[in-house]
Amino acid sequence: MVDKSNEIEVELSDEFVPLSKFLDDIFQMDQSDPYHTQAPKCLELLLQKQYEFEGTPLEKFFWNSVSLESFHIAQQKAFEGNLKQVKSFLNQSMEAAKKGVSDEWLSYVKGTKCYFDSDMEGLQKEISKEGMGKDVLKRLYEGYVKRESIDYDEDYSGN
Repeated sequence: MVDKSNEIEVELSDEFVPLSKFLDDIFQMDQSDPYHTQAPKCLELLLQKQYEFEGTPLEKFFWNSVSLESFHIAQQKAFEGNLKQVKSFLNQSMEAAKKGVSDEWLSYVKGTKCYFDSDMEGLQKEISKEGMGKDVLKRLYEGYVKRESIDYDEDYSGN
């Protein structure tokens, strides 16, 4: 099993191969379209198997997957303009990311949450860290500062 964000590799015994394949299948389903419309179904399927991952070498990868799907649902809600649900799913994503394997991903989720909380100081703190999503976080910050309000669609895409 390899975490693509950090290239963390874990050797698995044969008993865990089906769980690893399950996570790969969930990722493929999530990535099947650019808008991640399958994220709610992916999250539902993941949470149904949570107990199977507990205490296994794949548990942290499971939490990364939960975080990713929760984040993609938050994005969908942001594009729909549903700020309350955005924050709820970002909180879920952040809590799952804390149990995962990627500090870079956690920083990206935190930075995005700061944007939706209008916490520009917190967002700047996450931008100062090296890692994935830094360019997106910078766009979120610059867009917010320019207009003094949230416009995720515009700021995320940089248009």
